[in-house]
Amino acid sequence: MMSSCMMEAVPLFVRMVTGKSLIRKTFIVILLAVCVMTKLVLWWISNNAELLLPANTAFVGGRTRERRIKQDDKHLINAEGIRHDGRHLVDVGRSMPALVADNTDNSSKTNYSSNSPPAVINATTSETIDESCLKWCRRGDGAKPPYYVVAVLLVRIYYADKAKLTTREMIQWLQYLRYIGVEHVYVYDAYVNKKESQRSVLKMFIDDDYVTYIDWSHKAYPYSIRGTQVAAYQDCINKWGRDSVWQAAIDIDEYPFSVNDTRENFLPRILKQFDNPDSEVAEVTMQNYLFLGKPLNDTKHPLLIDRLWRRTKRHANALVKPIYKPTRLRGAQVHHNYIRNGVSINLPDKLLRMNHYWGARLQNWGDDTKEILDKTTQDSSMEVIVNEIQRCEACLGQDSSMEVIVNEIQRCEACLGRDSLYSKRWH
Repeated sequence: MMSSCMMEAVPLFVRMVTGKSLIRKTFIVILLAVCVMTKLVLWWISNNAELLLPANTAFVGGRTRERRIKQDDKHLINAEGIRHDGRHLVDVGRSMPALVADNTDNSSKTNYSSNSPPAVINATTSETIDESCLKWCRRGDGAKPPYYVVAVLLVRIYYADKAKLTTREMIQWLQYLRYIGVEHVYVYDAYVNKKESQRSVLKMFIDDDYVTYIDWSHKAYPYSIRGTQVAAYQDCINKWGRDSVWQAAIDIDEYPFSVNDTRENFLPRILKQFDNPDSEVAEVTMQNYLFLGKPLNDTKHPLLIDRLWRRTKRHANALVKPIYKPTRLRGAQVHHNYIRNGVSINLPDKLLRMNHYWGARLQNWGDDTKEILDKTTQDSSMEVIVNEIQRCEACLGQDSSMEVIVNEIQRCEACLGRDSLYSKRWH
């Protein structure tokens, strides 16, 4: 259409330049403007077709195709990604099987020397789940500020990764935060390509008022600690710092954990020890315990915290992560914030630590080595929470967050086509 308009408009434009009629000149200018606007509208539609389509509809080759999702679909799906970690970008990604509980009862404990899991009592059917499960599973559910404790996450997920952390692990991490008592999460999505955006995947959490989604793509590239990561933490403090008593700035492979208290809502119980009006504590930090080794099969063990069961014998380094009172800070940082009023303290490891699921990084993504086994010890203390999160998935059933991920990946697959590079990698 544009080419035909231009073929007609060029000679008219020549006449306009040489002609004397004001009406003719005006008409030709309007014609040219219409042609240009038509081209711009067609370009916009081709790049934003998904915004004009109903849910579960894919745009394929200029046509729409309805994608109906069957409740009994158990697709093995793959999305690989990357996230920001410390001073560098760490690849993240992995095949994403739907989180389906195994009904086999393996409650007896076993002995193991490598990364074998403790025996886990698997999820029961939804009919036997009591009200307490539904209560923490649905945390958010229309809740509004003020909150007691919230979390802030800077994340980028896209296709390419050795660490094998993806959208699936982000959803698991959010469910874990629900269990430990975090009341709201601010997700800063630092995507580079529009198709990497996690907004649609997080829709269920957003609708439940558990997640506030922030498009951080304008800060994503080029990535820098100060310009991307610290800027996100500072933005959260500036905008929502007065909406909660505490904030935690952590990544999707970092899990606050208490050896002394694994019951639901343990994080608020710990932090309330520092709420005395006379307390000078403005920030507490969690020591960094690395969970290392070759992960177990992620099809049989969908939960990240059920794939790695060996950790360093003591905290691995000084790279702690903070939980802080935002109203008492002067400025944000990654490990220790600038405090305006008060002090920062390292918490005892048994009271609260950070389980950091690093996996096979130190062995170049290969099999377990004697060095890794010697520097780590078996730790089954997370098994109680693994059980509870599996019960949560049974509670939610087909309404679970993993169903949302299945839908979105299927839509993406339809968009790219069966012969695409991504489709070949998934299958």
